[in-house]
Formats: sequence, C-alpha cells, structure tokens
Amino acid sequence: MQPLHPRGRGRRPAAARPGARPRRLTAIELGVAKPVLRTIAEPPEAKAPRPASGYHAAFSGRYTVAAALLGFGLGVSHEDFTDAAARDPRRLALAALVRCVEDERCSASFPHAFPAVLRVTTRTGEELEARVEVNRGGPGNPLSDQELARKFHDNAVRSLSEERAAEIAARTLALPDAQSVEDLTALLTSAGER
Repeated sequence: MQPLHPRGRGRRPAAARPGARPRRLTAIELGVAKPVLRTIAEPPEAKAPRPASGYHAAFSGRYTVAAALLGFGLGVSHEDFTDAAARDPRRLALAALVRCVEDERCSASFPHAFPAVLRVTTRTGEELEARVEVNRGGPGNPLSDQELARKFHDNAVRSLSEERAAEIAARTLALPDAQSVEDLTALLTSAGER
C-alpha cells in the first residue's frame, strides 16, 4: 500500500496524487480508535452519508472525510457544516464511499492521542494510505505560526473585519517580543467594532 501524500498548507492526508483525486476514488476507509466510533459512526442509520443537518454532519465520520477531501486549507471549517454544505451532492457522493472502522493501532494510543488512518482505493485498483499518529494542533504535532494565523483568521472573520483579524493575529504572534500587551488588549476589547 502506497502512502497518500499530504496536500496544501494543511498537510492533511488528502488527494494530492493524480490517482487519489476524490473523483477517482472507489472506496474510502477511515480507521479510528474504537471509542471514537460511538461518536462518528454510530448508530449507522444516523451517520449515513446523508446527514439530516449541518450539525449532524459534524458528528459523521463519513461526511467529515468527504468534506476534508474536497476542501482546502487546514482541514474542515464552520462552512463545511452548514445545512447547505451538508446537502452538497459532491460531498454526499463521496461520503457514500466512506466506511468507518476500528484501527487497533489507533485504539492503542487513544485517549493520549487522537490518531486516524485513511485508506483509499482508486479506480485503477491502487491502494493508498495516510496515517496520523498524533493529531494536528496538539503538543506532539503543533501548527506553525502561519497555520495558527490562518486558523484564527478563518474563524475571526466571521465576526471581525479582515483588517482587524489580521492585526490581532499579527500582534498575538509578536507577543514574545512585545514590551506590553496593551495594544493587543485594546484591539480585543474593541473587537466587536468593525
């Protein structure tokens, strides 16, 4: 089995190789720790590839894998779990290919880590695998400053202007060299003002 290569800024296992593009996949298997299956795969009828709403989609391993494979950036975001996104035909078609299973290696390190393995089969029969032993964003696999700024930005612009979000991110990342936190505090206390 060949490894899936990471794609884009998020370095998440996804479809970077020509043979692994979502439209060329015939089967997808998400392996996780057994306790995780209760949240993302059970009961099967509630986690079917057609979630009832965006909220339900957030707890469906099948839908989340599809959204991640079709998405960009650091992974999934709020916009992937709206009611409209949960009805997107491309996501639903891809989610129908996903099967969630227990992976013994993942179970062995859970709950100290939140590992996962993604295995895909392409139309040509090629099998690819990506395994993440330590979840992104944790102490064992931290996000870079650039990734943190992007994650902050993607969430902050839901309530703040682009300029204010960028300024808060820049000042936060500059804190180790700052003489004071007053400028950042001033930005945050008036954050509701656009």
